[in-house]
Amino acid sequence: MNAAPKQIVVLIKFVADIERIPQDAWDTERGTLRRDRLHMIANPLDDRALQMALELKARFGSRVIAVSMGPAAAEEVLRRAVAYGADEAHLISDAAFAGSDTLATAHTLAAALTAILGDRRREETVFLAGMQSPDGDTAQVPLQIASLLDLPVIPHASELVFPAERPHGFGINTVLADGTRLFHVERPPALVTLTGYAPMPPAFLPLSRLIEAGTAQIRQWSNADLGLPRDRTGLSGSWTRVVQIFSPDAGHREAVRLDLGGPVADDARLKQILTELETYVKSGSGAVKDSDTPEEAASASEAYYQGECLIVCEPEGTSVSAGSRELVSAGRRLARRLGVGNTACVPETGPRLDTETLSACGADTIVVLCPGAGAPESGSWREEQLAEALGELIRRRRPQIVLIPASLHGRVVAPLLAARLGAGLTADCTGLGIRDFTGTVEGKRAVFGQVLHQTRPALGGNIMATIVSLRGHENGSPQMATARAGIFPEERHTGAVAPVERVVCSPQSAPDHIRVVRTLHDAGGGPADSIERCDVLISVGAGLGDARRVETLARPLAEAIARRWNVTVGVACSRAAMEKGYLPHAVQVGQTGKTVRPRVYIAIGISGAIQHRVGMEGAGRIVAVNRDPEAPILGWSDIALLGDAAEVVPRIIRLLSA
Repeated sequence: MNAAPKQIVVLIKFVADIERIPQDAWDTERGTLRRDRLHMIANPLDDRALQMALELKARFGSRVIAVSMGPAAAEEVLRRAVAYGADEAHLISDAAFAGSDTLATAHTLAAALTAILGDRRREETVFLAGMQSPDGDTAQVPLQIASLLDLPVIPHASELVFPAERPHGFGINTVLADGTRLFHVERPPALVTLTGYAPMPPAFLPLSRLIEAGTAQIRQWSNADLGLPRDRTGLSGSWTRVVQIFSPDAGHREAVRLDLGGPVADDARLKQILTELETYVKSGSGAVKDSDTPEEAASASEAYYQGECLIVCEPEGTSVSAGSRELVSAGRRLARRLGVGNTACVPETGPRLDTETLSACGADTIVVLCPGAGAPESGSWREEQLAEALGELIRRRRPQIVLIPASLHGRVVAPLLAARLGAGLTADCTGLGIRDFTGTVEGKRAVFGQVLHQTRPALGGNIMATIVSLRGHENGSPQMATARAGIFPEERHTGAVAPVERVVCSPQSAPDHIRVVRTLHDAGGGPADSIERCDVLISVGAGLGDARRVETLARPLAEAIARRWNVTVGVACSRAAMEKGYLPHAVQVGQTGKTVRPRVYIAIGISGAIQHRVGMEGAGRIVAVNRDPEAPILGWSDIALLGDAAEVVPRIIRLLSA
């Protein structure tokens, strides 16, 4: 087969501008967005996918096809794509598609892509999309399309490369939690998801191209064209349902302000603040915010689902990641509520597993997932292979709840698995509880006993939504959710060590036309979840101004605090700083990174977007170092040190070292 892709499909989502969300944007009865009340834009990460498509077009002469699903107004993002260089554009639009959840959206787009490509076979196509969108941040739809179309996946791309030593095909650099990985694509098909590291298209276009694009033909596809059944798209075809919408806790804190930007240094007051913080840290006071777990009322109703709770764990040395241990503890609470078992599932990686720790966290049974004949060697599972193996295991065991850590790896495996199972999936949950749900389904009002209520932030953290999955009961699929590390407490219990079951699964071999060329891990980075265990966290934003200042300001400050206060101190960053390359994704804090609850959180040069806030608002004390007296972060900080970080941080270090 020809190594060059004949066409590049770019998925472009028409999304809400999360910085401009009106109060009445949600239909609280239907649990859907009122998109006509939102300011809509092209998903910024899909713009990066478009730029990669144009680079591939320049290299191979491929035809670029832009596709969007949304209302008629979404034509504007497609015309913009044409202005940039897309050769054709298609809009998937029909009132029947309204209210689709991620899996229903994936079914609709998969059917549309099959229809659009027609005799242009998928085997000759590369599919590109942003890894997620800012309105939902679920990172599910592109991956679920890949599962439905049986496409190999290259997640979290940062760069397109053309190595001289590999003249056929192209290379894709990708982001890992603790490093990078280079894939080589010898030929299509493949689906690639783009991160914020990837380049954007030019900011401005010639007016002539914009005018020309204004008259370009946009092919529209309705459900009459696609022929999707009612149970595969729209609100009635969705696997999940929003049952409650509420505003997040305002979390306002009255910051003590100290202006350190003037010529006269108030060192006496600054020293007093540092002494108070030291006393607070050593007092053992913890974080202030509990997870948003729904209240659990007693139920006399028969449980709608049957089966155990199953926690998919991520191996880390001889144990599992902190996020995995926390979910095992959360699973134990849910399992006890339901009167069922709690099973921890760990893919085999080679080292002997620490079963005592998993047992203490709440596992009643431990399943070690072993590769069978023709499957990957221990420790080398690709995400598609692991999703296939887990699907095989889940069909055997029939759990009613499946929980997966929302790490970079887990946010790939979970959507692939949910699409494979035909299960609802709720991403990045901050609360999990068992309650009855009384609602109307297919025109009939009924009580669904003891179902999993899953609470998560949406619209960039501007609202909170509680979600249930009811359709899995029909096809034997579980209720599925992911949660980031730091959300739920890791609990330890005494008792017998859980028995271990070794289960052999044999997923298909990895595609031979996409190879991992190189994997690099960050030197001295430590465990990917280490920032969650720090007493004090120094977090830097784009306002720091320069990546070098991480080494000249943030790390020296961390070392000074560790010496003086004798506590564990880590260095983290905001999403904007991560995308500028200041620090890796492994230490990013926020809605698309880690959730942390240190005793003291020191934010340096972070403006305070709500997406960052949801990742650290549970800190015991929040200190902001910022030159902008109007920065949003000051509204939910306990201490505001106003001034340039280059002046304020050395002053703090000097006082700590005195």
